[in-house]
Amino acid sequence: FRSQAGVRRFRAGATLMHEGQRGEEVLLLLEGRVKVTCMAAEGKEIVLQFCGPGDLIGELSVVDDSPRSSTIEAFEPVKALALSGTDFRAFLASRPDAFIAFIAGCTCRAIHDGTSSTAECG
Repeated sequence: FRSQAGVRRFRAGATLMHEGQRGEEVLLLLEGRVKVTCMAAEGKEIVLQFCGPGDLIGELSVVDDSPRSSTIEAFEPVKALALSGTDFRAFLASRPDAFIAFIAGCTCRAIHDGTSSTAECG
């Protein structure tokens, strides 16, 4: 992953990904924290979670080719490794251990999201 990825930096307040946008890359956070939000039907912003170093973001829309389900904003200065969607899918296809870890992470997130405020998002 690291050998194929490029380093990206974001200032505090910068939007890394927009809800509804096509997923073209995934980011592995190295430094800093981000806020993950979505918009409720009535236009209210719902904070879903905060992510930090070691967290992978943007992966679901890249894998299932769906629009991004949330907006991600830098809560503080962020340094991340960026990998294109094509390279991320190839990485998962070539590394069964990484693919299994990815699926396990998605399963845990789906269980957590089922009991969190994601049901309120539009």
